[in-house]
Amino acid sequence: MSTRLQKIGWRKMASTKQKQARELFFSKIVVGPDCWLWLGLKSKDGYGIYGGGSHGRGRRTRAHRLAWEIFNGCAIPPGFLVLHSCDNPSCVNPQHLRLGNALDNAQDSITRGRNWHLKKETCSYGHIYDGAASRGERLCVTCTRRTNLQATHKYRARKRMQCDS
Repeated sequence: MSTRLQKIGWRKMASTKQKQARELFFSKIVVGPDCWLWLGLKSKDGYGIYGGGSHGRGRRTRAHRLAWEIFNGCAIPPGFLVLHSCDNPSCVNPQHLRLGNALDNAQDSITRGRNWHLKKETCSYGHIYDGAASRGERLCVTCTRRTNLQATHKYRARKRMQCDS
């Protein structure tokens, strides 16, 4: 283990299994001047994946979540996410990780320009976004009109069936 990791206060683990897990975790990290990059398995979106055992039969966890738990010495509370301040999904530097909820994560993605929904120019049917909803999201007026019209037809059909019976 590098002296830099010792300086930041790595908590001592008692069992041999935990020590082996710690050594395996650190063998998959390159400690850089800023980010600590995960070199092990990564997901499609670039997040490090730890565990899985042989042939992927074991429990897997995201490397940045494990790093947060290791360096803070406690489990992540239910309903919380581990957010990156560096916008690097493969970073496991505990100084770049913080707890937050889904709203914090969404606001981060918008303020940092990572929200791909805001970059889209057309809806899934190919219509150009040409309106704005009350909550600040973009709106396809063509699709909204079609959806409202379909709902109106369903409502009227149900009303007619009630009157006929």
